Amino acid sequence: PVRIYNPQRKVVTAWLRSTFDYTPDRTESISPDTDRDRWAVFLPRCFCNVDVWINNVKVGSGGAFTLPMPQYRRPLIFDFPTAILQETDNQIVMRFGRESTVLRLTRTYVGPRTGFVPTYNHGWLMLYWIPLVIFGFMVVLSMIMGLLWLQRRDERAYGWYALMLLFWSIHH
Repeated sequence: PVRIYNPQRKVVTAWLRSTFDYTPDRTESISPDTDRDRWAVFLPRCFCNVDVWINNVKVGSGGAFTLPMPQYRRPLIFDFPTAILQETDNQIVMRFGRESTVLRLTRTYVGPRTGFVPTYNHGWLMLYWIPLVIFGFMVVLSMIMGLLWLQRRDERAYGWYALMLLFWSIHH
């Protein structure tokens, strides 16, 4: 991982350029519509906005680069047909951006899409669905505690607990 620190700027951006080779599997079909013939750029823990180009073809965008910038916290996968690949010297260019003074670049993987899908789905579960379920649980629990406080107003702990749970769930 690379950390870029710029205390003067409100938005930190970075460009990454690299090359990779592609060996086509001659046994597969040539149709670009099959999942086997698609490759992907996979970022498992991306906490910034990303644009990705393969051989000067934009294959994906992970958010806007204008203020205010949303801060996504999720894995990203950008799939593309193998028809845009050459056997050697394929160029990948990525632009990263974040509304912060620190930008942290994580590992990036390029390869057949089918190999990344299970890890991508697990990342969505861990970084999106589980926090969403916890948020919902906290809101429901704060409502239950609030109802308990309404029944027993002399026990203020229920009211404070309900209020703090609600604030904590809204904060996250």
